Amino acid sequence: ALNGLGFAYFYGKHLPQNKSKAFSYFSRAADIGADGDSLSNAAHCLANGEGTAKDLSRAVVLYEKAARSFGQFNAVATLGKFHYEGRIPGRRRSPETATEYLSAAALSGQWGGRVREGFDAFLKGDKTVAFLIYLE
Repeated sequence: ALNGLGFAYFYGKHLPQNKSKAFSYFSRAADIGADGDSLSNAAHCLANGEGTAKDLSRAVVLYEKAARSFGQFNAVATLGKFHYEGRIPGRRRSPETATEYLSAAALSGQWGGRVREGFDAFLKGDKTVAFLIYLE
């Protein structure tokens, strides 16, 4: 429920858009370890400075927890990208580690990404596209 409230505030769906409130709800859900999505959403806010100060170190910790504890697709893929680009604070660029994360994301199949695409379409108000993706 906390993650859902965070999404509503983040995207301004049925509530006024307020990314600070969104981050607060994502963080509360992440603190109790509710699910991988709330951890990944809080990490996204921290990594991009949306609704809170940018803090890449904290973002990486949350992405790692979401990836390891829940196999959360976006967290796994983002960590792969960060390792490839050398964006992990205090660590050198690691194409090898990036490959491990990106391979894990790829092995989860197309559905992790497709489900996310459908959800993103729904959040943008394109319910027809979301419906068609979910029918696959």
